[in-house]
Amino acid sequence: MPKLLPAIPAKEDFYRERAKPLADWEAGLREILRLHRLSSGTLTRFPDGENPVFAIGDDQVIKLVPAFHRELVQFEIDFLAFISPYTHLPAARLTAHGIFEDWAYLITIRVPGQLLQQVWPELPPAQRLPLAHDCGRLLAELHALPQRPVISGKTDWPAFCQQATAHWSDRASVRGLPPALLADGPRYLRDHIAAVSTGPTVVLHGDLAPVNMIVKRATDRCVISGMIDFGNAMHGNQWFDLTAMGVLLQPGDRTIVHALIEGYAPGASRRMAEIRPLLQTNCLIHPLADQAGCLSLFPAAKECQTWDEVATFIWPD
Repeated sequence: MPKLLPAIPAKEDFYRERAKPLADWEAGLREILRLHRLSSGTLTRFPDGENPVFAIGDDQVIKLVPAFHRELVQFEIDFLAFISPYTHLPAARLTAHGIFEDWAYLITIRVPGQLLQQVWPELPPAQRLPLAHDCGRLLAELHALPQRPVISGKTDWPAFCQQATAHWSDRASVRGLPPALLADGPRYLRDHIAAVSTGPTVVLHGDLAPVNMIVKRATDRCVISGMIDFGNAMHGNQWFDLTAMGVLLQPGDRTIVHALIEGYAPGASRRMAEIRPLLQTNCLIHPLADQAGCLSLFPAAKECQTWDEVATFIWPD
């Protein structure tokens, strides 16, 4: 019997098959919805993301992940199950999950609004500042939830930090760095990793970049309607979750960076010299960070000889 979804028997098939047109996915998606007795509507595909993600009408979203990476779906299931009692947190909510043919899948209620990444460039400065503050406050609310083991199968934080430090120079994303910064990375991590790898940990979204935040436009401001994409959720240092938003929202803009940090921890921006090494170390060990790409966002930092210097551009006083 022919398969209803594109076949992904091996990892090398994924990048070829994931780009197939909507018509190649429709029968399988509707069968998954039927199995869960969920209503079906117009299918549309979201253009971004590593894995195929589809909107089912205006109410549901289904994400497909190759079955050989089903642990990524499990991470999201764990995270969504953890936050489900906390209805004050704006986030996608789990409807169903399972395995169908060569795919693991996750169905959530659709968060209304647009990606922050799409909306931000069009916002007037007067609306950007409170929105950055709200992003920080949302992270604070997430990190304030009761701390208990949430994400199954994840490496413990100290081991993660140790591995990230030991193999930092081997990462493909550092190869485009200037020679001085490539050489200085291990030194910077040795100097600061202990402060990041030890001590209390919190439940992290893991990749709360502007592409994973949904906002709704109001008359005079934007409000956060939800967080999405929890496949990188983990336990770790509190400042880890500030890095993606801090680097990518409006790179190097002191006002926005400080608003984000003040939303997260009131008064913390006045201690920038103290928290800067924590933020920068988390940037360097972030598994999704393209180090050379990040540096390109800060043209004035390209002549820096050390990461201490670079950090002052990314996390300005």
